[in-house]
Amino acid sequence: MNEIVEKAAANAWFTLIGRGAMIATLGVASWMVLAIIALQSDVKVLSTTVGLGMSDRYRADDARRDFQLRDLKLDVLTMRLSDLEHEVRSNRIDIKNQEQKIEQVGPARRSKP
Repeated sequence: MNEIVEKAAANAWFTLIGRGAMIATLGVASWMVLAIIALQSDVKVLSTTVGLGMSDRYRADDARRDFQLRDLKLDVLTMRLSDLEHEVRSNRIDIKNQEQKIEQVGPARRSKP
């Protein structure tokens, strides 16, 4: 009869311990689910914040675009400078030709002392 009582007591303790562990496990599991949901919302907020912060950064694509624009402006200015230098040379040549024509038509007047 002692064996039956010991088995009953052991089963009662086992049942109590098992139920307590089950309740504790369910509590921890539900807390973990709530923590994960809160963490996901925090991650969404942080990713949005980082996304907005990163949109203001100067990136490599922006630098490449700016350097291409700078190079294009330099090329345009170089071409314009070359055109102006050519125009100055042609004006000098025209001025020399006109001076020679003027000298051929009449000698240079000398001022009277």
